[in-house]
Amino acid sequence: MFTDALRIQLKKSRKNIHVMELVPPLVAETNLLSDMQSGGIPSMSLETLVKHGIQGMEHNKKRIVPGFSKFLRFAGKYFPDALSNAMARG
Repeated sequence: MFTDALRIQLKKSRKNIHVMELVPPLVAETNLLSDMQSGGIPSMSLETLVKHGIQGMEHNKKRIVPGFSKFLRFAGKYFPDALSNAMARG
């Protein structure tokens, strides 16, 4: 929501700024993975995430949602209660 609002505000005053949102999934090569359980959530390599980001920039995308984050975004949009309940159960 923040990037959408920022995009709208900047579009009115500055024509030469492009706001892109990158919604990363769980990334395998971070320190976060060793401290938490993934719970079976598939992770993505950092290299793959960077490739998605660069491709999105090359194609002037507004939002890049690679890997499992695409599923979570879809589920949150169409099944918000089910997703919240599943995440609360752990």
